[in-house]
Amino acid sequence: MHDRTPKAILFDLDCTLTDRAATLARYAPVFVERFGPQLAGADCGRVVSALAEVDGLGYRPRSECWAHLLDALPWRERPPAPRELEQLWQERWPACAAAAADVALVLGALGRRGYRLGVITNGPAASQERKVEAIGVRSALTTVVVSGAVGVAKPDPAIFRLACDRVSVAPADAWFVG
Repeated sequence: MHDRTPKAILFDLDCTLTDRAATLARYAPVFVERFGPQLAGADCGRVVSALAEVDGLGYRPRSECWAHLLDALPWRERPPAPRELEQLWQERWPACAAAAADVALVLGALGRRGYRLGVITNGPAASQERKVEAIGVRSALTTVVVSGAVGVAKPDPAIFRLACDRVSVAPADAWFVG
């Protein structure tokens, strides 16, 4: 009979190791700093609400988010172009990433128990790597596998096999959380 205890635990990044609501709250002041002069009375709270409403937990295409955001906020005579919203997002969003509650404690405890830890995430390599740095968990991880860097994305089994290879365990000896 197979021992059900894993040797490795691999995690999704977004909305598993990160807290999306807290990240939106960190991003709102960045957004207001950049676009505040073009907004008619929108504060960080209103921006967070608008972003959360249009974000779809990160699954809605950004182009749709920008169109909805341009409708949802009280812009003065000239709202920004969608490309301006996208540029700010790409430049500043990753550094705003907030860790989910107790992530560092959990990863530390798992590492001390001998589990090999890693991340498997979809997205652009530079952005996802910056999020890992922002939440402060890099030192706890054996590997970070980003779809944009390896050319294969979840749910394709190949990305999971690649992560298992990088932590030197068979897929049957790894758990994925996310």
